[in-house]
Amino acid sequence: MKTNIDDLTDMVMRQTNYTYDESLEKIKYHNFDIVKVINEYLGVMSKPKKNSSTNQMMYSEFRKFLDDASEKHRIKKENEKEKEKEKE
Repeated sequence: MKTNIDDLTDMVMRQTNYTYDESLEKIKYHNFDIVKVINEYLGVMSKPKKNSSTNQMMYSEFRKFLDDASEKHRIKKENEKEKEKEKE
């Protein structure tokens, strides 16, 4: 009867070219998270989380709001100019 560790190593070995010992070592290194093992094998890097203060988050949302409003205003003015040209 297979154990849970054997199942995990089998899954890793099916998705990679690791041997049983290599896959067992990688699984233990990544705290039994086979997704991390396979991502490491494939070279997929996890994105580091940004630690933003509350103030930074507020200003980034405010900036995004102003950028969106500015873009909408610009498009509205361009449409108005086109309508004026069509009237002439």
